[in-house]
Amino acid sequence: MGSNFYLEEKDVGSRSRADACISKLQELNPYVKVSVLPNEAALTAALNSGEVHVVCQTELSIGGKFHDPSSLDQTCRAKGIGFISSATLGPWGYAFLDFGEKHVITDHDGEQTKQFIVTMIEKGKETTVTVHEDKRHSYQEGDYVVFREVEGMSQINDLPPAKICKTTTFTFTIELDSSAFGDYSRQGVVENIKVPKEVSYHTWDQSFRNPVASTANGFFEPPDLAKFGRSDQLHAALLGIVEFLKSKGRYPQAADLDETLKLAEARMKEN
Repeated sequence: MGSNFYLEEKDVGSRSRADACISKLQELNPYVKVSVLPNEAALTAALNSGEVHVVCQTELSIGGKFHDPSSLDQTCRAKGIGFISSATLGPWGYAFLDFGEKHVITDHDGEQTKQFIVTMIEKGKETTVTVHEDKRHSYQEGDYVVFREVEGMSQINDLPPAKICKTTTFTFTIELDSSAFGDYSRQGVVENIKVPKEVSYHTWDQSFRNPVASTANGFFEPPDLAKFGRSDQLHAALLGIVEFLKSKGRYPQAADLDETLKLAEARMKEN
């Protein structure tokens, strides 16, 4: 109960954590049907039913048996089913997602679109837009925007969404050649638009072997830059823990530290 706020005292010793959490998980989104699969036979049947869209695995070892995320990920990917694997390992944990090579995201952040008042538009090969100084914009590079009620440069009002390539506090630049447009005179509203994006995910094996290959910078960027390199060490720890689970069928304890460390070092050399 101290590590799962969905559990209640009546659940202790009477049912699994999955069964205890299922009703509250369902409340998060009434449009998503959530089910607990009690055993491997039920999982196999669900995967072959054609009715499952995502499988979530939250334990690496159950009943002394290692449940390999790699194998389950390969099965799900082959059937076009999304796969999520996560685990809490003491004071830290991990989350892995694989939704295939071509997954379309229609809403990348879940936020409402934002409107801002335009005060200037500078035309050119790329177009720079300035918003009212009373309210800095919240747009980021890669966002798409449309314009309304712009006077002077009226051609910009009828265009499809334009991509933002640069931003500052009160300005942003879009990938639009407006050289032939009229000069901006006054007014105008800009609003960001959610444009579907196709994303390619790595498999468990790819991420497990080289997790930074899918990052933008090619290295881990921790939320706290004072702990740079910590994420690398945690991934190395996960390598050791998984190898220990494979050989022992249980999670390592304090007495298993040296053995787990050797397994991690050996796996790091392989990678």
